[in-house]
Formats: sequence, structure tokens, C-alpha cells
Amino acid sequence: SKNQIINVFKKRISYHTSIISTLYKLDMAEEMLKRGTSVKETSQYLGYSTDKYFSSIFKKYKKEISVAS
Repeated sequence: SKNQIINVFKKRISYHTSIISTLYKLDMAEEMLKRGTSVKETSQYLGYSTDKYFSSIFKKYKKEISVAS
């Protein structure tokens, strides 16, 4: 039905928006860290709950980027 299609579309758009937002944050984090901002300050600025969680996400991101290159 039309409503099912709309709901699927909304879920997919939301999912992609979330990914784009995360990638943007991680790009920003990389720049902040290059400028000498601490991991703790960077994670807090970008809204991550803990610097440990941020570090794990950032390491995965960097690994994926290096594999894709």
C-alpha cells in the first residue's frame, strides 16, 4: 500500500541521514585531532557519550577509510 511505501522510504532516509551525520562528525573529529584537540574534548564537542565510545567508533572509521583507499 501507499502507506507501507512511505514508511519504508522514511526509514531509509532516516538511516542514510544518520550515516551522513556520523561521517561528517568523524571527518570533523579527524581535523580537530590533527590540530591538537584532545580526544576527550573532541568527543564531548561532537556529542559522544564517552571518549572511549568515540575512540572505538573513530578507529573503525579510520580502518574502513584505509581499506577503501
